[in-house]
This record gives sequence, structure tokens and C-alpha cells, in this order.
Amino acid sequence: MLSTPLADALLNAAKMRLDNGAPQPPEGGAGYPTQLRSARQQEEREEYEERVVRDYEGNLSHTRNCSSQKAQIQQLKPLIVPELKLAFCYIPKNACTAFKDLINLLNKLDDPWMGFGWGYLDSTAAMLGVDPATIVKENGWKFATFTRDPALRYLSAWGSTCVSENNHASYEHWWECCGPLVKDNTIAPQKIAKMFHERLNYDVAQGLVKYNQHWSQQVQFLQNCGWGRIGPKTAD
Repeated sequence: MLSTPLADALLNAAKMRLDNGAPQPPEGGAGYPTQLRSARQQEEREEYEERVVRDYEGNLSHTRNCSSQKAQIQQLKPLIVPELKLAFCYIPKNACTAFKDLINLLNKLDDPWMGFGWGYLDSTAAMLGVDPATIVKENGWKFATFTRDPALRYLSAWGSTCVSENNHASYEHWWECCGPLVKDNTIAPQKIAKMFHERLNYDVAQGLVKYNQHWSQQVQFLQNCGWGRIGPKTAD
């Protein structure tokens, strides 16, 4: 659930590596058969995992703000297919990369960048030279979006932005976590679940991060795309 199905080659082009003081795992760590660990190795592993959890808990309250403004909702625009007169409001964490690739291919763009990291605005009205004022139902345009269970979308956002992809503090896009980072995803699953629930409880108490592409409610994206065209009562 916390891993991503994106192609490794494309991920490597977009990943950022953080060392950021992450505790170093001892010998006999993840992937090392538990039954072959010595008692001392097992003890060291437990101590290491507890340090990872404490480090996470200690940063929960003062890392709320995102370290980058790159992910503001206002940067997103509906993707269009002029030939089909289709306007699509894509929402991050709702298969947005797959939809971006599909629409770019439908538009027969020259050398479209496939997969994660690039090309998300290539099929906007501005990039295709289409006057947004003409994209209306009266001209035969259809408007669509794709929503997702909010709880699953929240879990996906946490997993892809806050959880290390390995035990070396390498992340898909850590700058959009808007909270503390899980610096090793090889620790015991119950410990990772505990950290997730702590973030969940914190967000319940504080409210979701606003105007962020990964954490904001889906209704904010529909408002940004144009509620009168892609809202629940008007979308096709």
C-alpha cells in the first residue's frame, strides 16, 4: 500500500535523496531472517526501530508546514482533448499520472514524457493554444473528473510523500509531506502503522493542509477547475 507502481527508471529521474540525520540500521536488519539474528542483533534492531519512531514523534508538531510551495493547487489546470471536446480535472493521488499520460497521447503530442515527474500541464488550454472562454458546454464540451475514497487517498498521500522507499532516507517527493518523515520503511509494520495513526490524529485535530496537491480535499480541486462546470451537479 505504501509503495508506488511507477517505473523505476522514471522514479530515479525524479527522486531526491535525504540523509537528514536518519538513524543507521544495524547489521541483521530488514531482509535478514529473524531466526538467524543473534540475541544482540535483535536487541540492536529493536533499539534502532524505537529511535526511528521517537525521531518521528519528536518532529510531529514543528514540521507541519510544507518546505516547498511547488505543490499549490492553483498551479493545476484542467487537461483538454480538443478533438473530443473533453475537459478533465485531474486530482493528484487519483491516478493523475496515468490520466496525464492518456490525455497527452490522445492529443498526439510530440515526444510526450511518460510517467511520473513531467508533462502534467502539457495538455492544458494554454499549452495547446485554446481559448479557455470557448471551453463551455454550449460549444459541445464535456467535463469530467475522477474521484477516490478520501481515506485511501489520504493513506496514499502519506505513503508517497512521508515514507522512505528504503532504509537510506530516499523519498519520492519528501517536500510535500507537510509533516515528519518515516526514514526507514523496513522497520516493523506495526511501528509504521503507529506513526501513520499519529499523523492521522494530528491532522484530525489541526485540519488538513490547505492548497496542497496531495493533502487538500478533492472538492478544492473541483473548485479550482471550475465548480460550475466540473462540480457534482454539472460534470458529465
